[in-house]
Amino acid sequence: MKKIKITVLRKTCHRDLMEQYENPIEHACDLYEGQVFTTDGWRKPDGLCDSAWQTLSPFVMTLAHGGTNIYDGWMKNPASAMISCNDGFRPVSFLVEALDEDFQLAILGSKGKWYDHTVRVANAQPAAAEAPADGTYTCDVTIEGGSGRATVDSPAALTVADGRMTATIVWSSPNYDYMLVDGEKYLPTNTEGNSTFEIPVTALDTPLDVVGDTVAMSTPHEIEYTLTFASASLIEAK
Repeated sequence: MKKIKITVLRKTCHRDLMEQYENPIEHACDLYEGQVFTTDGWRKPDGLCDSAWQTLSPFVMTLAHGGTNIYDGWMKNPASAMISCNDGFRPVSFLVEALDEDFQLAILGSKGKWYDHTVRVANAQPAAAEAPADGTYTCDVTIEGGSGRATVDSPAALTVADGRMTATIVWSSPNYDYMLVDGEKYLPTNTEGNSTFEIPVTALDTPLDVVGDTVAMSTPHEIEYTLTFASASLIEAK
């Protein structure tokens, strides 16, 4: 049985439908774009919600048992499938791929002789983008988590000094009184307007777990989010 890789490629929020039909809830979906799961075929990966697994599992089992070419040439990679979960308010698109595929490779030895090898690639992970050179940039940022109603300004200002990145995060609300990043508390840098913070960014193209404490409700609430900064969008400020 082959191992299967499940990648969260796209998460969409139908805000008009949410406002019209959905009761307000927190942590409706904690998945984020770029998140990767692996499974041996029949076992639901830790962290993957039950409703998504119910939709994905028939395709996972087919690919895990060597099935290919689902729906007669639907996918460019025959050992894969593109599946969405059954959440009508915030559907998530998953790429499901069979791993542990062997292929033949010839390697030239140090004495000029060619050697045949069998190579297997399993659970490949994309490398995080390196920090840009010291300077000031703008960078697109996406937010996931919470109820899906909160947003942050994008692009965001990104400053790099001594190889360390700091982002200026401007929320869509004036009601955030602190943020937590890697256990450290960060206070707003402004006293008027929407809540603004300067927080460290450890890597581009990699989801950053943060907590925002909101006082918009009757009692303060810490809400978990992820922020992802897209390296391809970097523009140096002039």
